[in-house]
Amino acid sequence: MESDDTELWEEVKRSIRPLKGKAIARSGIKHKTSIKKPLPVAREKTPESKPPSSPLPARQIRKLRRQDIPIEATLDLHGMTVEKAHGALTRFLGRARQKGMRCVEIVTGRGNPERGTGKLRRQLPLWLEQETGILHVEENPRTRGGSFLIMLRRTRK
Repeated sequence: MESDDTELWEEVKRSIRPLKGKAIARSGIKHKTSIKKPLPVAREKTPESKPPSSPLPARQIRKLRRQDIPIEATLDLHGMTVEKAHGALTRFLGRARQKGMRCVEIVTGRGNPERGTGKLRRQLPLWLEQETGILHVEENPRTRGGSFLIMLRRTRK
């Protein structure tokens, strides 16, 4: 510190008054205080946090991200209400499983939180948790969050 800064700092230190019932620590002696540290707050899971483990091997996930696995069908939910979109998703996944499809794409659009859009994008992961026969869900990197790639379980005949 420069001399001007040192003088200013000394002036600030002299002007400090302790809170009621507290003493100022002097000469490097630390006093125990009864102030407790706040408990850690549980953080909500964010998309950036580590995703849950998938039964799909890492090699298959990389192939899915690169779209080396062909997308066999696409469902576009743009313009649908939440109720209609949920029904359409359930029917679509049922037909895809019946036909033995492995990889499908669901287009929701990215939405804009400032305008209150993007409800379908937020709801889709919740709906997919309720569905059976889904191996892995991945945001499509080519659409930057506007669609999801879904790997379905193989149907054994």
